[in-house]
Amino acid sequence: MSKWQGAAGSWSVKLLVAAAAIAFGALLGWGVLTGRNEAATEAGRERAIKVPIRVSSENGEPLITLDTETQRRSGIETAALPSATHQEQVRGYGMVLDVARLTELSNNYASAKAQVQTAQAKLAMSKPAYERAQRLFSEHQVVSEAQLQATVAAFGSDQASMAVAEAQVRTLTATAYQEWGSVLGKSLIDESPMITRLIERQDFLLQITLSPGVILAAPPSTASIATGKSARAAITFVSPATRID
Repeated sequence: MSKWQGAAGSWSVKLLVAAAAIAFGALLGWGVLTGRNEAATEAGRERAIKVPIRVSSENGEPLITLDTETQRRSGIETAALPSATHQEQVRGYGMVLDVARLTELSNNYASAKAQVQTAQAKLAMSKPAYERAQRLFSEHQVVSEAQLQATVAAFGSDQASMAVAEAQVRTLTATAYQEWGSVLGKSLIDESPMITRLIERQDFLLQITLSPGVILAAPPSTASIATGKSARAAITFVSPATRID
C-alpha cells in the first residue's frame, strides 16, 4: 500500500512539474509576443510622427515646403491676389486764395447781364416804333419828318446800348476764363452753386503748389489737407491754377 502511494506521489510530482513547465513556457511565450507587439506598436508610432524635412534653401533663402495634406489639416489656403491700382501720394503746400476779385467779377457780370436785358427791352419797343413811323411817313405822310427822325434816333440809341452791354458781357466772360480758368470761369458765367458758396465763404478756394520736379500725369482723384496736428479734411480738385504767386 505504501509502495503504491509512493508511486502515485511520484507521478503527481511529475505532473505538477510538467504543468509548471508548460505554464512557464506559455508565460514566456506570451511575454515574448507581448514585447514584440509593444515594440512594433512603438516603432509604428515613431514612424507615424516622423516629420519629413520641410525646410530647404533656394538661392540662399530659406524655403518651407508643405504637402497638400498638411496644408489641409492646418487650414492653409493659397490664392492669387487680384490686381489693384496703387495710388501714388505726393505732398504739396497750399494757401487760401482771396476771392474778392472773384466776387467783384461776379457782380460786374451780373450788372452787365442786367444792362443787356434792359437794352433788349428798350430795343423791343423802339424798333417797332421806328418801323411803323417809317411806313406811315413813306406811304401816307401821316407822321412828320421830325417824328420819324425821333423814332430813328431812339432806335439807334437802343441799338448802341445793346451793343455796348453785349460787349461788356463778352469782355467779362473772357476775363473770368483768363483769371480763373475754364472751370471757375464757366461756373461764374453760369452762376452755379459752386461760385455762390465761394462768394458766401461756405467753401474756400485753395491753391496747392507741388514740390519742384513733381509732375502729376492726371488730376488727383482724392486729396486732403492737414488742418491741425492730427486733423485732416478732404478737398476736391477744381482745375489747374491759371497763375503762380
